[in-house]
Amino acid sequence: MALGGPQRLTRAGFASYDYHMSRVQTLVQLNVELIADLDAAAELTGVSRSALIREAIEAHLADRRESTISAAIAAGYKRIPQGATEEWGDIQRQTREDTRRTLE
Repeated sequence: MALGGPQRLTRAGFASYDYHMSRVQTLVQLNVELIADLDAAAELTGVSRSALIREAIEAHLADRRESTISAAIAAGYKRIPQGATEEWGDIQRQTREDTRRTLE
């Protein structure tokens, strides 16, 4: 199902569609130096200040999600180290034995 205009990927890797979506306006206070850097980057990339801010927020939130997932994976390996015998026994050894029996 097509959602509207042509699809593109943002710098954060999100699929984005070039059509007007419902948005909520918010006020963000920035210092003069940050505004100057933002305007220069927007001009250089050919996007609006707002689009650049949205892409930066999307990238930041994507990084946070990725960090959360990575932390959960690392915690899992700390809880059950790779190669450790699990509560169901040595699953890798059992899989090898089952495969060997199946092929005989």
